[in-house]
Amino acid sequence: MSTRYRTPFVGRAAELEALRRAVGAPDVSGLAVLAGDAGIGKTRLLDELVSQLTDDGVLVLMGHCVGQAGSGLAYLPLLELVAEAERVCPDVVAEIVDRQPSLELLRPGRGGRHDAVPPAVIADSLHALLEALAQRRPVLAIVEDLHWADQATRDLVTVLLTRGFAGPLALVVTYRSDDVHRRHDLHETLTIWTRLPGVHRLELGPLPTGSMRHLVSVQPGAPTDRDQVDGIAARADGNAFFAEELVAATVAGRPLGDDLARVLRVRVERLGQPAQKVLRALALAERQVDHTLLEAVVDLPAEELDEVLSGGIDHHLLEVRPDGRVGFRHALLGETLAEGLLPGERKRLHQRYLVALQAHPSLGSPAEVARHAARAGEVEVAVSARLEAAAAAAGAGAPQDAVRHYEKALALMSAGDTRRVATTVAAAEASSLAGSSLHALDLLGDALEDEHDDEGRALLLAARSDAAGGFDLPIDRVALTEEALELYWGAHPAPLTETGDTASEPAEVALTRLSLLQSRLEALVDDGLYREAWEVAERVETLAAAAHEPRLVARVRASMSRAGGSDQDRAAALRVLQEIRQELRGTDDPTQVRVLYRLGHLAYQDGEIADAVRLFAEEPSSPSVSVARSRPTAWSPASRGARAVRPRRPGRCAGADRPHHGPPQPGRALFESVRLVVETARGDADPELVNVLRPQWDVDALVAVLSVGAGAETLARAGRVSEAVALVEAALDRIDDAWGRDRHAGLRLGALAAATMAAHASGADQQLRQAMAHLDARIAAHAAGFRARVPTDEIGPESIAWIARLEAERLRLRHALGEPVDAVDLVAAWERACEAFAGWPTVYEGARTRAGLAWALATTGDRESARAAAQLAHETAVRIGAAPLIAELEPLLAPAERRGRDESHLTGREQEVLNLLALGRSNGEIGRTLYISTKTVSVHVSNILAKLGVGNRGEAVAEARSRGLV
Repeated sequence: MSTRYRTPFVGRAAELEALRRAVGAPDVSGLAVLAGDAGIGKTRLLDELVSQLTDDGVLVLMGHCVGQAGSGLAYLPLLELVAEAERVCPDVVAEIVDRQPSLELLRPGRGGRHDAVPPAVIADSLHALLEALAQRRPVLAIVEDLHWADQATRDLVTVLLTRGFAGPLALVVTYRSDDVHRRHDLHETLTIWTRLPGVHRLELGPLPTGSMRHLVSVQPGAPTDRDQVDGIAARADGNAFFAEELVAATVAGRPLGDDLARVLRVRVERLGQPAQKVLRALALAERQVDHTLLEAVVDLPAEELDEVLSGGIDHHLLEVRPDGRVGFRHALLGETLAEGLLPGERKRLHQRYLVALQAHPSLGSPAEVARHAARAGEVEVAVSARLEAAAAAAGAGAPQDAVRHYEKALALMSAGDTRRVATTVAAAEASSLAGSSLHALDLLGDALEDEHDDEGRALLLAARSDAAGGFDLPIDRVALTEEALELYWGAHPAPLTETGDTASEPAEVALTRLSLLQSRLEALVDDGLYREAWEVAERVETLAAAAHEPRLVARVRASMSRAGGSDQDRAAALRVLQEIRQELRGTDDPTQVRVLYRLGHLAYQDGEIADAVRLFAEEPSSPSVSVARSRPTAWSPASRGARAVRPRRPGRCAGADRPHHGPPQPGRALFESVRLVVETARGDADPELVNVLRPQWDVDALVAVLSVGAGAETLARAGRVSEAVALVEAALDRIDDAWGRDRHAGLRLGALAAATMAAHASGADQQLRQAMAHLDARIAAHAAGFRARVPTDEIGPESIAWIARLEAERLRLRHALGEPVDAVDLVAAWERACEAFAGWPTVYEGARTRAGLAWALATTGDRESARAAAQLAHETAVRIGAAPLIAELEPLLAPAERRGRDESHLTGREQEVLNLLALGRSNGEIGRTLYISTKTVSVHVSNILAKLGVGNRGEAVAEARSRGLV
């Protein structure tokens, strides 16, 4: 007998066809996100799809997210997917496990104890399994009710949707849209999914009235009276499940109530008292329950329990899964019953669950034990279980869930609990590993406001210093670590022998002392206090050797490779890093990741972009060492910098802004900055993104460095040139405050700002021209300061390129402002810039530099040479999809006779767009006014620029006004 009741399939033929198209049925190859209110019919629609595709020979794998209890279990729905795959194709699963052992973490009951494994590694193993299965036969993978999923599951599903699949495999994800409010954890994930190419989003709306009447009429025992049918259809309001429940209440002879919860309870009240008792117990489980656990909780003989469960199935209240676990057919039933329990009964049931789980630990997770213990009033049991659940989540590669468990444990602990400091530090480390370093800082800051002994305060201070590493926050890490050392040394004076040497001490104290010194060392190096850092490094190496901790010696050497800046220092650093890399190869020492990042950074500075990208992307030699991406900031400048450099590789603007997986702030701001750069190059950037990113400058000045050049250009294109100039001024203030004056970042930003000002200087009023002149003088002073501070033989290829570009752009700006510029100097400056960018392989800026040379040649009358230079830049611009650059180059490519003709005749639509351009409207604003897409507006703007023979929007408006077109 089927254990799952199948509602008649009514009124969803169009949605079924849309879903089939989304998943590429019958061959299956697609990605779909299916949303709809609770009870609207998502599961029934999927049932129909599964039925059809199963008949076509497709392998269907399903995973379900369940309630609040389920959110405490990392990767729960994916465990189900893997379990079903193993049931059907055990050899495929075994093969992938051999190749990628991290898949064991997704095999129910087989994960065991593992070192922490990053989510990306787990995602790779699941992706490999699904691809391998698809080589055998087409696969449809379904993850239902993702609104209940844990963070780790949401992130892994995002990876799958982002990467897609090469074989015949479709993935469908569902969630309750009415549950996902703005503060819901899934809401932010959905904003990522909506931007993923190839992902089809389908929203199930209410069934139309006619379909609802039909659905009501075909229910078992449905009334035949039309008024009753119409009344039920109206009350159900397009929701299939509500209609079913209302019909069932009518069949039971009960009046219809205004509260659906009462209607749902009517279904349960039709059963006897033993059955109601079992269902109330099930309601507190908040997920499917093992038969043995339920038997222990309700204290019924097995035969009687089976009879009760059969009755629940027959009445369409319960369903039994293939693994034998039982749960409510629809979560609303369980939620309704749980809300109706009296406090005393609720507490007693939680106590019974707790006793049963303690007697049979294999029947539940530590998170379930903690939940039942807390609600049963067993606080100490709940704390211990939460800490165990946190450790399990961290070991399973789910640091977000570990943070949640640690915080719940802290909420249960008393103020004097001796575990509070260690738990807070562990929560902060997990939060940093999850990318939420700001949250880690908040946790530690709040904890430091409480009373602690000297040792506890020292640990919290050092942890706060570690969490702040790499960010431009007003936190004095040197002072924090100095206080931490003083407190810890006061609590644990270093023992000395009769000769004055450091004597042995308990291992725990020695390791803590070393950890605090390492935090001190990192703070000193980051603050540029190298002499004091070397003194600390020597102490750490001595103590580490005495404590037989070679890992710390390697970490110290890696940290000190950042001390210094001369060519000799760089050569020594490179040699030391290569030595450490060889020493650690094949070990599980997390210092490997630090070494790889540092080597990649040195390669980047030397202009070896391909080597830098390879090193940034390289996995450590030992799989378990991937945990190193934790210590202590997975999205600190080390990791974030490695990711941020990748978009600068040769490639296309189209599709280059694919969202990265899961970074919280401030890490997300770096990727949004890259997105702004890409969209600016394409010509469809939103100026408001500039304001969205600006608050993150205070956390990480790198956001200003990456975003402001493109942000100023975007604002200027939208007619907001004054804002663009002010934005650059503010960014330079922030960079100077965070990093000091005369840094490389100011060269790049200055060159880009000069380019933007030159493009819009012709239409500027006197006040704006003065603001441009002031910014130009500041940029020039910054460049002069950099040249004076950094010896010529220590300037890297990137700085060389931007110095040359800045000189050329400043000459273009002077020309645009009407100042005299020598023609020979102008062309020579742009030739030097092109030569410099040839040694710094950034494709888009190289093409812009070549376009600048074409402009300089045309300005000085050398049309043929200008056309040749423009042709080279144009080929690159077309290849990468840089629409504004294409439009800028078009007039330079036209033959002389064509340039002499009047081609300014605009179409009616182009005239409308030009009129709005003259009002300073952005592409988005123009699109909304004319009811056309932003991309269509961009095409019209490009046509207008070409017809008017100008290079940007400001010049187009000025030219149009001079011709009387606006």
